[in-house]
Amino acid sequence: TVESMRKELAVCTQTRSSDDIPWSWVATTMARLLSEHSSGISRTVLLTELEAQWHQIAMGEVLQIETLRTVAPFFNRIIKPPQSTVFGLKIDSMQPIPGTGIWVWRVSGAPEPLDAGGAKNADGHQRKRRAETQMDAFVHQRYYPMIEAHEFSGFFTSARTMFATSLWMADRGGGSGGQPVHTLLPTTALAFELRIQDDPNLPKVLRPHTDEQLLHNVFGVRFASGRFVRSSVPAFDADQLWCKIEFIGEPTSEWRNGRLTSYRCIEGVLEHEDPPVMVSINLWGEDVAVARLFKSGYYIGLVCPVVKPRAPDTPIEVEFGSQTITFVTCSIRRKASTAAAS
Repeated sequence: TVESMRKELAVCTQTRSSDDIPWSWVATTMARLLSEHSSGISRTVLLTELEAQWHQIAMGEVLQIETLRTVAPFFNRIIKPPQSTVFGLKIDSMQPIPGTGIWVWRVSGAPEPLDAGGAKNADGHQRKRRAETQMDAFVHQRYYPMIEAHEFSGFFTSARTMFATSLWMADRGGGSGGQPVHTLLPTTALAFELRIQDDPNLPKVLRPHTDEQLLHNVFGVRFASGRFVRSSVPAFDADQLWCKIEFIGEPTSEWRNGRLTSYRCIEGVLEHEDPPVMVSINLWGEDVAVARLFKSGYYIGLVCPVVKPRAPDTPIEVEFGSQTITFVTCSIRRKASTAAAS
């Protein structure tokens, strides 16, 4: 029947509920496929065709979303998400692969901010779409020092969220019964999200896990009266910066070390300094992809950037190095009622 086929299709496509797939679409698509195969078609082939066509529709919706907060598209056998896709992910757990020293995150889709558009639950909170889908992700060795550093104690055990792009999936093998173990390959095109209590759009599930202490210890800043201000000299013994993004340049190519290299620049300001100091973050080569994770008005934090020599009264210039770790705080938006009242 159409209903049984709809339920099977929901299972195959990892759709949250068969109710999310319109009965009328299943019925009309089945009728068209049956008419195209006048000599007959098996139930398995019919289900495969329905699955392929439903994935095309779903992927069309995915490509319209700025930040995709689910890993489900990686399991699509027909269409894979493009490399330019930005994913919002939540680290559910972290553990080493026994006997290897290789660390793996277990990730799923991160919850939407409360002011995001889309379907809402009865309580008014954002409904997560297929966020229960999980998969493993290899941790890049760049982030291994964070696992041991006391400044980042508990960092990966507090519903940590991050934005990532340029993601590839592979089968690392070793699954039970010869089943594949789909795992995201290591990437440095990611930014760990830092959260503050003053953000009214912080989802309820993340509100117990905010990062005021880390911002104080690592970057020497705190959020007060709508902006970040200096709280202390950073306790973290490494080059770092925390700035508000003013402008993100378009991707271009520039000559560097005798080669034409992809280039993009992020212009920001250290608003916690008095007077404020301008910053230019120069992205080269594969680091250009990081710019996709940010927008004007976001805050970007860098630990261990490469700081270029600076003349007096000129902007600070930094580049990414082999140890640079990136953090982000999205725009701190006020509730609509508060903004209207002001």
